[in-house]
Formats: sequence, C-alpha cells, structure tokens
Amino acid sequence: MVLFLILMLIFVFLMFLTVFVNFYLMVPFAPSNRHATQAMIQAVPLKPTDIVYELGSGDGRLAFALNKTYGCAVVGFELAPLIFLWAQLVKLLKRSPKVTFLMKNFLSSDLNHADYLYCYLTPGMLDKLAKKIETDHCHATIISHSFAIHHWKPFEIIPKDITQKTPVIYIYKT
Repeated sequence: MVLFLILMLIFVFLMFLTVFVNFYLMVPFAPSNRHATQAMIQAVPLKPTDIVYELGSGDGRLAFALNKTYGCAVVGFELAPLIFLWAQLVKLLKRSPKVTFLMKNFLSSDLNHADYLYCYLTPGMLDKLAKKIETDHCHATIISHSFAIHHWKPFEIIPKDITQKTPVIYIYKT
C-alpha cells in the first residue's frame, strides 16, 4: 500500500510537471495522426547516414517511423516529463538503438550536428527556432508540420490533402 501511494505521488508530480511545462512553453502535446506522420516521412528522402533532430518529439512516433523507414539516427527533444518517459518506454519495447530522446530544451542545444530538423511547433516557437538557427548558423533542412516560419521563404510547400488527412508541410533549406 505504501509503495502504491509513493508511485501515485510520483505520477501526480510528473503529471503536474508535464502540464506546467506545456503551459509555460505554450506548446501543447498534439500527436500527429498516422497520415500526417507518413506525409512527414515522405516529405524528404533520407539516407541511413543522416542525422535527424525532432524538436518537440512527444511520444516519438515520428522519430521511430523515420528510423524504421530510412535507418537514420534520430534524436528527439522533449521537455514534458511524462511524455518523455513514455517515449523512453516505447524505445525500450521497440529496441531502437539509433533513436535517442533528450529531456532538454532544443533552444539551448547545439543543433549544428543535424542534417534535418523535423518539427510540429507553434508559430511563436518556430520564430524562436528561426532566430536560433540564424544566430548559430545552422545548415540543416527544416521540415515543419502545419506552420510556416515567418519571414522565411520555403524551399518547398507540400499542400494539405483533406482526403488523406495530411497537413501542409513546409520545407526550408538554410
């Protein structure tokens, strides 16, 4: 009974922390459906030697799908503790050694090692990402789900497909 209460307290604390992080950063957990995930995978062909960073990786569904499809290394950045732990659990079950999750703010991380940056971020967070990329002189290709980066011209726009339930995808080359 004591162990159960301790586990419940830990769970409640992690849930509170997750909600706090989501509200503080104003970035809610919004998982993509399988059609959107597939569209993101097909947006840019990758090589097994590519290094991909998924910014705000959530439960890791895109990270795992990219790794499975292309064999590339994927690093997911997620700050929400409960969602991060869930992604770690799924990683253990899937046995994906080339997929890594970091409970770290990507805005304070070195993004220069990435060939590709995949993201499903709010417009405000995309603006912060754009400033970081410009400041750090990052040369990754950015693939953005649903939202454009203000004041940047996309290299390619893949239009929304209502029948396939896929979002608009913006691709930027820096």
